[in-house]
Amino acid sequence: MKASTLSPEARRNLLREKQRRNRMAAKELRVQFPQFASLRFDFAYSDDENPQAPVPQSIVLHPPARAYFVYPCPHASCTGEIDLAANVDQIAEAGKAPLPVTPVARVSAYAAAKERRPATCTSNIRSRWEPERSG
Repeated sequence: MKASTLSPEARRNLLREKQRRNRMAAKELRVQFPQFASLRFDFAYSDDENPQAPVPQSIVLHPPARAYFVYPCPHASCTGEIDLAANVDQIAEAGKAPLPVTPVARVSAYAAAKERRPATCTSNIRSRWEPERSG
């Protein structure tokens, strides 16, 4: 069945299943990034078109967690993803260099971005990371 003929709920379920498989295939944080004792991601959402933005979220990853940094947009009707993998790689490559206390990135999640269809999600995500270095 083509993705364009699926309901928004079915598309989101497919996305969740894909993310679950990819998360299980990812290496553990202690293997992929041994320099981190933990990683904390704080997400704050804002939406100019919707006054009821999703509540802020915090995710803390410890060494046994999978090093998978793709999160779904919190809007139920959106199939967009927040992919922070490249940003985490960049922080990891900083090595022993001092890191800013609050690395910040602005990410926008748009439904169907990969399908070249008009965006339906206008949510803006502000993420704040707190990497804790090992030993």
